[in-house]
Amino acid sequence: ATSPRLGLRYAIGGGFAARTSVAAAFRAPTLNDRFWNGAGRPDLRSERARMAELGVTFDRRTGVETWHGEATAFAHAIRDQIVWTPDVTGRFRPENILRTRTVGIEAGGRWALRDDFGRPEVDASLAVTHAVDRSDSSSPTYGRQLRYVPRVVARAGARVSPGRFAFDLNARYVGTRFATADESQALAPALTVDAAAS
Repeated sequence: ATSPRLGLRYAIGGGFAARTSVAAAFRAPTLNDRFWNGAGRPDLRSERARMAELGVTFDRRTGVETWHGEATAFAHAIRDQIVWTPDVTGRFRPENILRTRTVGIEAGGRWALRDDFGRPEVDASLAVTHAVDRSDSSSPTYGRQLRYVPRVVARAGARVSPGRFAFDLNARYVGTRFATADESQALAPALTVDAAAS
């Protein structure tokens, strides 16, 4: 199997750059996928995918400040995607989903100040993903979000490091994740906050 990739990056100026890529990918089932004790499936087919991305990046240093940002839109079409899902007994087993399509946007940024006191840093990211089953238009799962793939994931963090000390505060939000292929049951959104001192 071949996995060709073609990419292009163009420096626009002023710290901005545009980039794009197209690719084909191949993934064979792992040994665990095929032979996990009591759950593996030796007859799993390999995944094949076509992917495209379009994005922009920004980098700038102004004296003691550093700015970085990027945003990417992407689309993936996958045949025979391998996913682990629970069977009727609740045990997870791998299976092939004939066709899936994923489109989404990822964006993030970081700011840092390199001064003599505190050296503060702030960063944030956001991912919005629409990953759906496109196997059978007559199925109740057609066009539904794939199991356990959240539509929204967001993260923000801050760090201050005066002298030899460092203090970190990070928050992560994970949106609704469907536990069934027809979206009839879901896990509620979750927000976690972590703080650390070192």
